[in-house]
Amino acid sequence: MRNPLVVALSALALRLWLIFQFPIVFGGDSMLRLMHRDQVLLSYQLPLLQCFIWLISRFTAGALPVRLLMAAIGALAAVAFYYLAADLAGPRAALIGALLFATNPYITPVSIVPYQEILLLATLFAAFHFFFARRWVAAAVFLALACFTRFEAWVACPILAAAWFLDGPRTIRRAAIAIALYAPAPIAWILLRQGLSPQGSFVLDHAITLARFSRYSFLAVHTAANATIPVLILAAAGLTRLRSRRLAILAAFLALFCLAILFSAHGELPDPERIVTTREIHIPLACVLLLATLGCARFPRLALPVAAVGIALGVWGAYTFVRHETARPEMRLGYELARYLDAHVAPGQQVLICARPPNIELYFRKALETGGPAGLAAAHRAIDAIDVLPTDVQRTMIHLNRVRRDQIFTYPKLPDHPDWIATWSDFVGQVPDLPRAAEFHAADRSVVVLKNPGLPH
Repeated sequence: MRNPLVVALSALALRLWLIFQFPIVFGGDSMLRLMHRDQVLLSYQLPLLQCFIWLISRFTAGALPVRLLMAAIGALAAVAFYYLAADLAGPRAALIGALLFATNPYITPVSIVPYQEILLLATLFAAFHFFFARRWVAAAVFLALACFTRFEAWVACPILAAAWFLDGPRTIRRAAIAIALYAPAPIAWILLRQGLSPQGSFVLDHAITLARFSRYSFLAVHTAANATIPVLILAAAGLTRLRSRRLAILAAFLALFCLAILFSAHGELPDPERIVTTREIHIPLACVLLLATLGCARFPRLALPVAAVGIALGVWGAYTFVRHETARPEMRLGYELARYLDAHVAPGQQVLICARPPNIELYFRKALETGGPAGLAAAHRAIDAIDVLPTDVQRTMIHLNRVRRDQIFTYPKLPDHPDWIATWSDFVGQVPDLPRAAEFHAADRSVVVLKNPGLPH
């Protein structure tokens, strides 16, 4: 019990330090989850993490409670990694591997804001661990939870179902039980949503191009860059121990994940065919860390000093990652404006924010490609229903603690009598000539706050 406790406390301490050192929430999907914290079902997104955010929001507001939740999930993921690694390499090597996981320079910073990937890893690690321990029901429960976190978990369903089926008498009854155990979550979701996602949203492309294969090199480069050199050295050593049925199951999962990446409809600009979100490296990065754990078992004397360097590099890398993300002008300005509004806007006063409209043309284009004219029309209805706000406005609103959201208005929706007006430097439009109350600058961007002269100083 001591090893899991050491891993949990290490992962939790690092994440809490980063959260309180850098209070700004970064990222895109993380911001959307906080913006819509009163909802559970968000377009094509799977709902487990949003359920937790919704539940916390019943009792408390602000971004900090959600970030503390994410830190706790990160610690649980590190513990789940430890138990899975112990199944493969023993407790001593698993402790080293879990500390490398807990301090990874990419997984760690991404897990301190509400992204789904860390919850995906926690539930997947637990599912594989219980499966290897032959605790079939527990494995099925955690796999179902993973399947309600991100679609990547769905590729584990046929792997575990097939492995369980082949482990006993190969009968029709056993095949039905395998499906009932390891595939109910995807089946339930498809029936509930009448497909992978509601009309107007998209998950998969049914056709691919040769350019999609460039996604492999993109993910490989980012995986290697975020593993750190010591981990890559240990992973190379771990390649000498690839001889077990458990590793074959994990390898099959990784292979099916790589195949699914080709069909992902969520490419990233500037080249959606060749590029996907960098967060897709969570699964291959976890596999590299498991290989590194095997390397620790293969060369225990070498493992300690190499892993110590890897942990140090991981902590430093996580720190520099978060420092860089929170120093970006669009992150800083939204946070600074929110702090100013919280300090100066009185209850009942109205704030008008003027910012550049969001660019959602790629979303509409992909909706047309995947769903035709009906899909495009549904996408327009969905966007109109949720009233997508400019990104700068969203980054301000998620950091508000005292000012209520119904006090905030976004151009072109105007309040009856705006008491305050905040205008971003890249906004194109007419702004009333009012006295300046404050001005914030970050690199080449700025935001000016205007105050109605009738307000008291």
